[in-house]
Amino acid sequence: MAALVIISILLTRNLQVEPENISKRQLALETVIGVIQDFFKDILGEKGKMYIPYLMSVAIYIGVAVTMGVMVYRDAKARGMEPWLWTLISVFAPFFIGLLVYLAVRSGKKPGITCPNCKGPVQPDYLCCPQCGARLKHSDGDLKEDNGTIDAIGKDGMDT
Repeated sequence: MAALVIISILLTRNLQVEPENISKRQLALETVIGVIQDFFKDILGEKGKMYIPYLMSVAIYIGVAVTMGVMVYRDAKARGMEPWLWTLISVFAPFFIGLLVYLAVRSGKKPGITCPNCKGPVQPDYLCCPQCGARLKHSDGDLKEDNGTIDAIGKDGMDT
């Protein structure tokens, strides 16, 4: 919401009334608003004219929610999280609380690591893919090889 306020301030500062002083930015903004108002006026008629600002606000909110949902879906899918669940939570939780919860939870997951066999998401410490079972290749620093066996416990060993 703060981004919308900042964008609104930037788009509406230094507006002019005289046609010879109107900037291209102001002309584009007035054109977009005029097209949206005409669209709703054609649908609602003259009696529904008073609802146009409300409908424009709802259209902007839906646009922001859809954009946010697409971004969360893509990020959750890349991080191996449940994309549909997080998309629904982020879009339908009021006042962007769902988005804030998602951003807090996702910090532990690393994006962009996929299985070369099935292209499913995997974590860097996986030895094999949980979807297809294929053995994953790691760089020398990731795993320690000792006497032909792979030590996946790590440098410090197991805590008991």
